[in-house]
Amino acid sequence: MTVHRQSRDRYAELLRHFAAGRLTNDEYEDASQPCTASPDRALRAIWWEMWQTYDDLHQHRLTGKYALRRDGRRAVARMVVFLHSDLPYEWPSASRTLGTLLLKILTFGMWGRDQTLPRTGDSDVWPFFKGEDLSRAVAEPRLLAGRRD
Repeated sequence: MTVHRQSRDRYAELLRHFAAGRLTNDEYEDASQPCTASPDRALRAIWWEMWQTYDDLHQHRLTGKYALRRDGRRAVARMVVFLHSDLPYEWPSASRTLGTLLLKILTFGMWGRDQTLPRTGDSDVWPFFKGEDLSRAVAEPRLLAGRRD
């Protein structure tokens, strides 16, 4: 699997701006559309998870009553760290059928979490597959890596 570095870097920046309330949901959707067609499965999976964090029926920012809670902010931070890593996305593909989408909507998002994150990896560190991958990415950030004197 090839990591699409330029696409991942661009999407990581977009996620940061959206989560910080600098972009509206409409601006985020317009800018993130290439992610849904990307050959990088990580971009598609993260886009799908983010789509579930906002109301796409009207324009708003992730501020005020729409602001991400602490666990949502932590999840976005993990997504950004993952996108800046060179790790492949190891989670199996989840089913994205119209039926599963309708069940998720009808149950206010409660149904299908296990289908989104199959129990093959550590779901507490998603989109990383293993806790040690997250720990290593945090300890050795690509963007802060520089020349040691």
